[in-house]
Amino acid sequence: MMSKLENKIPPPIVMAIFGLLIWLCRDFWVQLPLGNGVRYLFGGALMVAALV
Repeated sequence: MMSKLENKIPPPIVMAIFGLLIWLCRDFWVQLPLGNGVRYLFGGALMVAALV
């Protein structure tokens, strides 16, 4: 699955996008009472969506 993504987008750009998503999710979910649990679920959903 990753090979398809890597063929379209250079790996450094992929890593930058994932890093930015993780950073934004962290800053956003930390503000909420649910905190870590929701952040990990959301992050997992993002990873799955990106790979499909």
